[in-house]
Amino acid sequence: MKKYKTEQRSAARVNISSDLHFRPMNSDKFYEASCIDLSITGISFHSEHEFEVGEQVEVAVYPTPHIKFSTSFTIKIVRVELEKNGFFKMGANIEYEENDNQA
Repeated sequence: MKKYKTEQRSAARVNISSDLHFRPMNSDKFYEASCIDLSITGISFHSEHEFEVGEQVEVAVYPTPHIKFSTSFTIKIVRVELEKNGFFKMGANIEYEENDNQA
């Protein structure tokens, strides 16, 4: 009997190929990354630069044929995996301010 992994995420993710720019909080240096997927609660991406678990990072998403707008938000890194190609695959939660969800 096969065992199937159930989805652990609280929100559905959408596969998005988009270039991203990241800036660690309290830093002026930006890093490039490629978005893997995005949801209302989180993001996963590939980057040559390794961020630390728990680190807060500002991210900017730029328009593509699938994304018609640009936006920026703060994330908190929750997972970092070194891949065979030397890049890092990371997952992060999107950080919302208390007033962001109020109408």
